[in-house]
Amino acid sequence: MLTLRIPLPRLVWRRTLLSPAFLPATVLGRFVLVLAALFPFSLDAAQADDDFPALDCVLNPNEVVDVSSPVPGVVDEVLVERSDYVSKGQVVARLAAGVEKAGVELARARARLDPEINAGEVNLAYDKKRKERIDSLYGKKVVSAENKEDAEREAQLSVWRLQQAMDLKRVREYELKRAEELLAQKTIKATIDGFVVQRFKSKGEYVEDQPIVRVAQLDPLRVEAIVPMQYFGAIKPGMRARVHPESDAGGHEASVTVVDPVGDPGSGTFGVRLEMPNPDFSIPAGSRCEMKFIAGSAPDPDAPLLSRQASGRETSPEQDTVVSRSEGNAADVPDSSSMVSPQVEHLSLGPFRTEKELGNARDTLARDGIDYQVREEDVADNVSMVLAVSPEGDALEDLLNARGIKDYIIVRSSPWEGRISLGVFSATANAMRRKSQLEAEGVTAEVVEKPLVTSRYWLDVVAGDEAVVDKLSELAQGGIGLVRNREGS
Repeated sequence: MLTLRIPLPRLVWRRTLLSPAFLPATVLGRFVLVLAALFPFSLDAAQADDDFPALDCVLNPNEVVDVSSPVPGVVDEVLVERSDYVSKGQVVARLAAGVEKAGVELARARARLDPEINAGEVNLAYDKKRKERIDSLYGKKVVSAENKEDAEREAQLSVWRLQQAMDLKRVREYELKRAEELLAQKTIKATIDGFVVQRFKSKGEYVEDQPIVRVAQLDPLRVEAIVPMQYFGAIKPGMRARVHPESDAGGHEASVTVVDPVGDPGSGTFGVRLEMPNPDFSIPAGSRCEMKFIAGSAPDPDAPLLSRQASGRETSPEQDTVVSRSEGNAADVPDSSSMVSPQVEHLSLGPFRTEKELGNARDTLARDGIDYQVREEDVADNVSMVLAVSPEGDALEDLLNARGIKDYIIVRSSPWEGRISLGVFSATANAMRRKSQLEAEGVTAEVVEKPLVTSRYWLDVVAGDEAVVDKLSELAQGGIGLVRNREGS
């Protein structure tokens, strides 16, 4: 049947024009009735555009931060002016810090003092040799037991004096870090990327709890709108809208990020926040706008936590290049290559890094009657291991014990079997920091890369209704996410 769609400007006017009381009274009405009889037409398409009304809105910065000082003081310099663009971490102001700088220099000088440690090492070496001589003479009945006990006591005291000197040096290093942190508090840095919209302080002014500058982030922009309560539930995060700023004739797309769960009974409205990209800062914040939700716009597929693929083909477990093991009957899980229905979603819950986490999630899915497949993948990575180099044998362990270093182990696997490990780190920078600390204690060390293979587990689910998706979303928390496939996991 041929369907004729006639666009009409307003729904109220269309209903009046087509009412039985109005149509016969005019010549145009009779003509429309004849056309309707000959060519039936539908208003569904025209009404779809009016599912959501045009709404007034306001464009606001994504974030506005009043940058202030964590400590009181006198402003020494302000390095930015109004309308300047600043990056996160950029210095915007400094406070007078003469006392703090002197404190850092003093703490650094104290931290470099090593005479106590050097004297302790000399005394320890001498007392150990003296003890060995006394033990030998005591075995020959030349000295008394009291002389032997005195030598043992002096040797033990030398160990503790050396330990005390090393502890004191470590305390001085902590004092240096504290002094550096106090000095760093006098340097004020921007916490976001954005433009300076207001400068509150100038050089010579005292700051206590007042901000120094105000920074506004203009990419993206926040679009704030008030929506009638009759549309509550129809607007969801991820939906899109067309926004027309009053200073810009063109329209821009924005996506819903926040929908207020509670409305205002006085006005019969609820609030909605959208996010609109503004990479070139061409759209001014702080202006009014008009927006209209795009009917039928789906939730954003890149929304955090849950990523969906509603139709099309997905890589099946048989096509996966990662070695996987599945549990249960594979025939119970529908073939993903044949699923083209928009209601079917292919989801993966994970990764689970331990079998205990995996077991808890499996028990929950089993209680809710959700079919799943377990996929295990091996992830190869390198870790950095700190190995002691010298001295060798028992002398190395004696040196570590003398320095108070107890957290070492003997490596049992090749190619470093028999060597002493002083720590395994996932970040090379942390391993290098540990190496520097050991060398400061007189222990020569090296950093080597060690391969590490770990297993991660995924639960693959083919969901045919929204209830299953919602249940999986509830399970996703912390480091566990819900994604459509392994990519990006």
